[in-house]
Amino acid sequence: MNVQLEYKYDVAISFLQEDEDIARKFNDLLSEHLTTFVYFDHQKELSGTDGEITFNRVFGYESRIVVILYRATWGTTPWTRIEETAIHNRAYKKGYDFLTMIPLDEPPSVPEWLPKTRIWVGLKRVGLSVAAAVIEARVQESGGTPHEESPLEQASRISRQKADEDRRLALLNSEGGVTKANTELGALFDEIEKVAAEIRNGKVGEEIKFACKRVDPRTLNLQSWGYHIYISWYYTYNNTLDESLLMIRILKQAPFAQLRNEKPATLATDEFDFDARLPDQFGWTHRREKRFFTSKQLAAHCVKMLLSRLQKEQPWKKP
Repeated sequence: MNVQLEYKYDVAISFLQEDEDIARKFNDLLSEHLTTFVYFDHQKELSGTDGEITFNRVFGYESRIVVILYRATWGTTPWTRIEETAIHNRAYKKGYDFLTMIPLDEPPSVPEWLPKTRIWVGLKRVGLSVAAAVIEARVQESGGTPHEESPLEQASRISRQKADEDRRLALLNSEGGVTKANTELGALFDEIEKVAAEIRNGKVGEEIKFACKRVDPRTLNLQSWGYHIYISWYYTYNNTLDESLLMIRILKQAPFAQLRNEKPATLATDEFDFDARLPDQFGWTHRREKRFFTSKQLAAHCVKMLLSRLQKEQPWKKP
């Protein structure tokens, strides 16, 4: 006899904390027509239970479809490791038809254990709206019935969004926000110095000469072969981050320019704002691209900017 399974949720979304912003936007699109599980909407529920039991239940059998916003480090954090175990156990019994993978790394990658026959959704290629439509179609294929969001549900979702944004802005416009930004700046500089030291100390050969110097507490200069990544943190007030800015510039120093008292030429400039992804993730958002970086991710980005410039220009070549 064919028994129609009852599911508590149409979709459960698994993701790394660094991708919470993407998960929120994706969940907002899905929840207009589907019942969803994302941990930030169920924190009150989770606070009164054993999180491991709840996550095993949700990803193991309570959700019709499971979506993973995947990066190579997914499955290495405590919560995604629990979710991965629940997904593996479910797949062992039922197969992988319930699972949809959305890679976020560039270039896209999926875990080795995902069957080659499983099609994954490339977010950069199709965008969030199309990806949400694909998930809704897969819910329907598996027997689910999308519903029209009621006025109460829509109002509740908007209320959650506003409350989250109010908490974020309250932090950024406070002495605590300024203190946290300065702490993250220190973490950013520490990580750049660490990576630069690994390169400088010969882990990849002695040909790449990196010099890294903190010009002052708010400024760091990373340079090699006359090219510089110059990072400057500006803020005016001690009780708000209004009018603050993290500026990252690529500079080129001409040979003997210092002897002629010439300033380096600016090749490119990127601007970032200190940002918060509540409850406890902090980092930097690119002003133009609106992309969020943790301090560790931004440090890697800065070092790679310099390496990419060296790779492109090959300044060691003689004219």
